[in-house]
Amino acid sequence: MSILSKIIEALTPAPNHSEQEQREYLDGFRRGCPLEGQPDYPIHDSAAYRRGLRYGERAHDKAGRPQIAYEPPN
Repeated sequence: MSILSKIIEALTPAPNHSEQEQREYLDGFRRGCPLEGQPDYPIHDSAAYRRGLRYGERAHDKAGRPQIAYEPPN
């Protein structure tokens, strides 16, 4: 399984999570797998945030901590 497919799998929210839990998970993932020039995301005190942070750090470590520039959405 490639790193890209693992990242996509980690970013795909489970259907039984609320919208708030999904947002907290993605905030954690973004903080754990930062891009160059990325804005800061809020820190939450929730299990979803900690899970996202853990998966983001793993994805970043496996990718060799690449320096990819952040591009804001249009």
